Amino acid sequence: ENKAESECRPQPSQMTHSAQQQQFPPYLVKIHDYEADLWNEYMKSKPSGTMFRPGPTDVVLGRGWPYQSYCGNVAFMEHLETQVPIYDRAQGKMERTKVTSAIAEQVQQRVRFLKRDGLFWKQVPDTASRQKISMSLRNLARRSTEVDK
Repeated sequence: ENKAESECRPQPSQMTHSAQQQQFPPYLVKIHDYEADLWNEYMKSKPSGTMFRPGPTDVVLGRGWPYQSYCGNVAFMEHLETQVPIYDRAQGKMERTKVTSAIAEQVQQRVRFLKRDGLFWKQVPDTASRQKISMSLRNLARRSTEVDK
């Protein structure tokens, strides 16, 4: 078991929106009918793929300690640290873009990149996840160069 996953507190089952599935989170079970109707209308307005909480392997996008310390982000950064030498060897912007795209394809098969949307989380487009990977690789490469000096 991955260290980051074992440190991540257990998450309740992810609740995605679809026409067939209209579940209430536990803290909303005892609400009035009027509030339930409002809740259902609100959920209908959310796009498919909207969820209450990210899973332990999801990467959450945002700034600051709460995002950086999320277990999925920690595991993601540990994986990227193993890719920094490949990124450093790339010559020029085109080659680095190819490296980043290859890493993105590999990572996106098992990880979702999520961004907060009010009370919910939604999956970001592939371009946003590639930007996150590219920015993270640049920062890790810069840090490894500073440590070497």
